[in-house]
Order: sequence, then C-alpha cells, then structure tokens
Amino acid sequence: MGGWGPYGQPADPQPSGSRGNKLVAAVRTFVKDLFNLEFDRFVTPSILKVLYLLTIIGVGLYWFGSVIFLFAAGATTSGAGNGGGAIVFLAVLDLLFGWIFALVFLALFRVQYEYMVAMIRTSEYARDINAKLTHHNK
Repeated sequence: MGGWGPYGQPADPQPSGSRGNKLVAAVRTFVKDLFNLEFDRFVTPSILKVLYLLTIIGVGLYWFGSVIFLFAAGATTSGAGNGGGAIVFLAVLDLLFGWIFALVFLALFRVQYEYMVAMIRTSEYARDINAKLTHHNK
C-alpha cells in the first residue's frame, strides 16, 4: 500500500483505531500465553526484545556507575594521601577501556539470547513437521 495522501502527507493504510486494537490483541495473546499451562506456545521470543533492551541499559549503567564511583573514590582519598591517585588512574582506565568489557559482556548476553531463540524456533519447527507428518499419515 503506502503512497502519498493529499497535501504531501504519507497515506495511512490503516485507521489509527485498528493499531490500538492490534496492540490490545497482542497484549491479550501475550497474557494468555504467559498463563498457558500446557506450554505449547512460547513467550520467550516476545519478551526477549525488552529483556535485551534492559540488558543494554543495565550494562551501560553499570559501566557508567563504575566510572563515577572510581572518580568519586579517588577524589575523596586523594587529599588524605592514601593512594587516591591510583584510584583516579583506575577511573581513567575504566573510562578509556571499560567500554570494551561492557561490549564483550553485552555480546555474551546477545549470544545467550540468540541461543534461546534458536532452540525455541527449532522446537516450533519440529512441532510443525510432526503435525504435518501426523496429518499426512492419516
């Protein structure tokens, strides 16, 4: 569909109300699948997007928090002569290179999430093949 409507505005192929109805239907399906005790539908793929976004935010906040903490610890101990300069040096190292460890950590989470999705899709494909073979043999 697509195209352009009057006055150079993009054409809206669906009325706005139908988008809201689709969202309500998606939420109902999610909640129904969440409490499905037969486990014939998987909820994990639908929540992994949100979980991955939370992981990105968490890893970023953890790295940022460690930088802030090290700078604050270095600032409070530098006046006492208790090695505050070493802590500030660690803070600078964390600022310059800590993002590398954060990316590695994020990549490990990403691999784990992709593995979960691959296992679920394999299970779904096997279920579909089994259903087709069972239906074909009748």
